[in-house]
This record gives sequence, C-alpha cells and structure tokens, in this order.
Amino acid sequence: MPEAEQVRIEQRVTIRIGPRPAPMPMMPPAMFEEGDFGGGSRIIERKMGKCLPLSAIAGVSPAAKNRLLLLLRDNRVVRATLDKNCQGRDFYSGFLVARNADGMVCTGRDELLARSGAKCKVSGYKQLIEVDD
Repeated sequence: MPEAEQVRIEQRVTIRIGPRPAPMPMMPPAMFEEGDFGGGSRIIERKMGKCLPLSAIAGVSPAAKNRLLLLLRDNRVVRATLDKNCQGRDFYSGFLVARNADGMVCTGRDELLARSGAKCKVSGYKQLIEVDD
C-alpha cells in the first residue's frame, strides 16, 4: 500500500515602495512640519485612521526624526510616524512590506523593512494639508 505524503505550498508577496522626491521640490523637508511659514500658507495635520491602503502609496520620502512622508496616488501627502527607536533616514531607498489579505498597512501590526535592514512599525498616520491664510 503506498504511503500518503503531504505537500504544503506557501505564498508570500512582498511589495516594494520606492523613494520619490517631495511633491513640492521648492520646499525643504522641514517645511512639512506643522506650522506657519509666512507667505500666506501653512501646513496643518489632519487625523487619519489606523490603516492605509497599500495600493494607494506611490512613493516614500524620509522626513525628520522617526517620520516618513508617504506620497499617495491621489496627490495627498501622509506623514507616517514610526516607533521611537526608528529613524526616517533609514528608509532613504524605500521599504518593503508584506502584503496582507486586507491589502492595508496598519499601525502596530505591519512592519516596514528598509533596504538597509531596519524593521519598524508605524505608530500613526497624519495627512498633511497646505492651507492659505
């Protein structure tokens, strides 16, 4: 009698998000901090949910301290705050993230893997909006 053997097939999909320049090349990265910069406009933060669709992210740019600027396909800019022990500059060449069944990148759940080897979780998202005074 032949023996029955089991075969287990696993599939893992990893998505690479590449670096992109800031959406407004005339503005230095510090300009993406909340506040008034003169000239009649300022950047404010708007709360977002705990998850962001992975398919909406077009690119990433490192920001100050433990932050990344996520550039979305619909021309919005989102600031992702990483865990305290992470540095945004580690993600200068983009990041890798495992695709989940729901297609979202959520705070406290998903790890971003920098090509330099750093692994960080996102602790929060804020949408950055330029407003005229």
